[in-house]
Amino acid sequence: VEIVLVCLQCDKSAIIEAGTACVSRLCASAHVHAALLAGHVHLLLLRQLLRDVHCMMDGGRGGGAVSHHVVRRRSLATVQALGQFVKLLTARRAADGGVRGGLGRGVVVVPDSTERELSALLTWPMLERLAVPDDFLALFAGETRTPEIVWGDVNRRELAVAIKTAFRNIHVTSPKTP
Repeated sequence: VEIVLVCLQCDKSAIIEAGTACVSRLCASAHVHAALLAGHVHLLLLRQLLRDVHCMMDGGRGGGAVSHHVVRRRSLATVQALGQFVKLLTARRAADGGVRGGLGRGVVVVPDSTERELSALLTWPMLERLAVPDDFLALFAGETRTPEIVWGDVNRRELAVAIKTAFRNIHVTSPKTP
C-alpha cells in the first residue's frame, strides 16, 4: 500500500496511472481498503484530480509535456479509483447494518473524521456522481448551478486549499497514520 501511495505522489504520468489502477483493484480487500483509508488515499486522488483539471483547463500552457488526451485519461482513471474507494467505503458501512464508524464487519473502524472530510470536500450529491466517471469529471471541471449542486472554479480553489491544509497535518505515505 505504501508503494501505491508514493506512486500517487509522483510527477510521472505513467506511474500516477499505475497507482490509480492499483487503488481501484486493491480496495476490494477490506484490509487493504483500511490501509488505503489510513493512508488518506482519498486526499491524494482528489489532489491529483485537481492538478489534472487545472492542466486541462490551462491548455498545457504550464509547460507540461503530457497531452490533453493523456491528462483526460488519467483524470478519468483517478475518478474511477476515487469512486471505487468511496463505493466500497459505503458498501462496507451498509454491510455493518449502517452503523456509524464500522467498516468491513469489525475489521477496522472508520474514523468519523473521514466521513466528515469526504462530505465536506465533495458533497454527497457530488460523491454519488462518482459512479459515472465521465459525468463526474465534466461536473468537477465545469461550472454547475443546480438546486442540488453548486460547483465551479471557486469550489475547486477551496478544495485545493482544504487539501493543502490537510497535508500539513498528516503523513500520507504511511498507512499506519491515524
